[in-house]
Amino acid sequence: MLLGLHCPTFGWQVASASSHQRSDVQHICRATLQSLPATSLRLRSGVILEVCRLQGPKGNNLPPLLFLHGSYHAAWCWQDKFLPYFNEAGFDVTAISLRGQGRSEVAPGQKDGGTIRSHADDLAEVISGMDQQPILISHSLGGLVAQRYVVRMEADEKERPALRGLALLCSMPPSGNNGTAGRIMRTTPLLGARLTWGFITKSFLRSQTACKEMFFCDDMPEAELARYQQLFRTQAAKVPVVDVRSLNSNLPLPKPDSLACPVLVVGSSNDRIVDEAGVRETAAHFGSQPLMLPDLAHDLMLDTRWRSAAQRLEDWILKSVLKA
Repeated sequence: MLLGLHCPTFGWQVASASSHQRSDVQHICRATLQSLPATSLRLRSGVILEVCRLQGPKGNNLPPLLFLHGSYHAAWCWQDKFLPYFNEAGFDVTAISLRGQGRSEVAPGQKDGGTIRSHADDLAEVISGMDQQPILISHSLGGLVAQRYVVRMEADEKERPALRGLALLCSMPPSGNNGTAGRIMRTTPLLGARLTWGFITKSFLRSQTACKEMFFCDDMPEAELARYQQLFRTQAAKVPVVDVRSLNSNLPLPKPDSLACPVLVVGSSNDRIVDEAGVRETAAHFGSQPLMLPDLAHDLMLDTRWRSAAQRLEDWILKSVLKA
């Protein structure tokens, strides 16, 4: 049970609304970051996590959607477009910020947000407070946390709450990102060097060119790019989301013994951080076929053609999860 919840009690009764009945989501998105509620919840450990939630209309039993971000991001990356889009479709939608990211706290004296296991345990605590099994939608390093969520690697691990579905968007593969980084360095060494420098020095906080190259397609409008770069700055991580050395020592992740829910693995054709080979590795890990989306970069939830990613995700939910 979640303790000290500083937002309305988790109640996930929602109503359906077909996509063609939506109001103009593009119009909604312009004011989203100011209008969506940012609340918080206190974990049993005492650490407070940032929670952004839009409750769906009452009267239906659609599963809730829970969104999980990656490195250098926080709940804000879902607030601008995906949360209002899926809420308009009738879903109860929630995004959380991992420890030390966005407005989430970190344990006193801790130099990083935790391990992928501790983040998975936090996720289990969040999900245990939900009225229904959620569809977990994860991105980048958040995808690796989601993959860790569905496996038990240590003797003291308890079984975590079940999921209704799992979507891995531009996810770090189960072996980590060393394979992708090595392939990029071999095929396009200058790009590989710029990306490595960008992550080490956080150059994307200072340079719009670096920000676009790392996360977005080349046709991202300058005004939108400047707005997102400002959000990267204002919502900057208090500490690294994980300690990379300890992360690599716990990889590759094993395959889950049994996973009853449908799994969707999505990649972007213009992703410079997770390449197609990395996406295919993740899909093979779960015995599924990858879905590669054209003309999108790593941050497909914010990119110029974000709507095409949202529509394909919604289509999978309606056809593969709700009818399963």
